[in-house]
Amino acid sequence: MKGLSYFAFILLFAGMCVSCSQAAPTDEMIEPGDVVGDLLVTTGGDENTTFLFDIYDTCDKSGNTNSCTVDEGMDINITYPVYNNTAEELEQSWPDFDIQVYVEGRKVNMPAFGTIDFDHPEYIKMRSWDVVLKDVKPGEFSIRVKGSMGDETFDDTFLFTVESAE
Repeated sequence: MKGLSYFAFILLFAGMCVSCSQAAPTDEMIEPGDVVGDLLVTTGGDENTTFLFDIYDTCDKSGNTNSCTVDEGMDINITYPVYNNTAEELEQSWPDFDIQVYVEGRKVNMPAFGTIDFDHPEYIKMRSWDVVLKDVKPGEFSIRVKGSMGDETFDDTFLFTVESAE
């Protein structure tokens, strides 16, 4: 009987170790289609997508932290673009652009999302990674955008509050 109790204890301990290893936090990068909290992180930047540069001036700023309020249901591209006057200049400058994006502290696998090129009236040609938060829900979330373009570096945090449509 004593041997059976010892065996049961070992099985219980082993089961707890297996469940602990399965519950460990993930360091996996965000891929297209992943959900982080209530946020669907995917591709699909189009004319209905709002870019960070569209939101930036409406945010309250404190150092490198931007507190922004956005509307429920928005699609938000959460990267910075590269811009130039011509497509050739854009192609030349793109390799010098290094950017990392984090959603709620989890790093985004940028190449997995691909890029989107578009025209802008002020800068002519723009390219951005196609990382989009689709149909944001009421609540709060954070993103961090950091990197460099040539000699210029950036490290910005955006704290979003999504307001209900009601």
